[in-house]
Amino acid sequence: VIARWPSFHGSSIGALAVSGRPSLRADFDPMLPVTPFIPAPYPYRCRLPGCGARCSLECAEALDAKIREEGPDTVAAFIAEPVIGASAGAVVPPPEYYGLVRETCDRHGVLFIADEVMTGMGRTGRWFGMEHWPGVRPDILTTGKGLTSGYVPGGAVMAGGRIVETVNAGGGFHHGFTYSHHPVVAAAGLAVMRYLERHDLVARAAVMGEHLMVRLRGLADLPAVGDVRGIGLMAAVEIVRDPASRQPYPASARMAQKIQAEALKRGAIVYASGGQVNGAGDLIMLGPPLVIEREQVDEAVQILGDAIAAVTRA
Repeated sequence: VIARWPSFHGSSIGALAVSGRPSLRADFDPMLPVTPFIPAPYPYRCRLPGCGARCSLECAEALDAKIREEGPDTVAAFIAEPVIGASAGAVVPPPEYYGLVRETCDRHGVLFIADEVMTGMGRTGRWFGMEHWPGVRPDILTTGKGLTSGYVPGGAVMAGGRIVETVNAGGGFHHGFTYSHHPVVAAAGLAVMRYLERHDLVARAAVMGEHLMVRLRGLADLPAVGDVRGIGLMAAVEIVRDPASRQPYPASARMAQKIQAEALKRGAIVYASGGQVNGAGDLIMLGPPLVIEREQVDEAVQILGDAIAAVTRA
């Protein structure tokens, strides 16, 4: 399986092996299966030299090159988060990217797995993040988090017909888990989906997300704000020491954690992450509930801006 760097897909051995996040891999590296990685499209900090405006093309070509390098017959799948989550902070690929990925996978007979654990269930203003790239369908899709809205742990794996037919022809799915097909999880998931539909919360996430991004872009004038990005109600602010050079603070400064603590003192919960720049780098992510009101968005962004200013000017 080819994966991207940066990325995060889980903490079990298999999922961690395809996760491009050094801080989480470090303690387990000797145990992890070797995974071939390619750079993810991350326009603010693209890992490919001179990529710039050609980000989607260069990164998609990297997938083609990696498949050829490994040998198409040895590559089962390519896995990606439609929008990069905590490992890089709500990075939205260019419009052409996934179309090129789909073409590359089809050309080499490689399956495309979309990890929608964070982006699924309305978070980005669509039921699933991949819907932002019309006509591009993954072969396998995983989801969780919003599927049960946190009331109980729950997740799902969905696959296209030809994959299901192949599994069935081979005698079925030969392994399971203690809590698979749990009726309480199924009930919670159905209740959440019905609520989302009844209250049109997916469309609402798109509208509130546009307002959130407008307000967050207002923080761009703060000296420590390097980039503001996101889609729907999944957004991030990248904190830097010097916006002109995009130089991050040293990891020892723990700026994201300090901003998170300051925001909490002022009444807003944000997510601190980082390490995306060779172990350094600071990210503040926002993933408000899909029922959030405009006034609450305004208040949260105001608090975040005040927290960033207080910490970075101290």
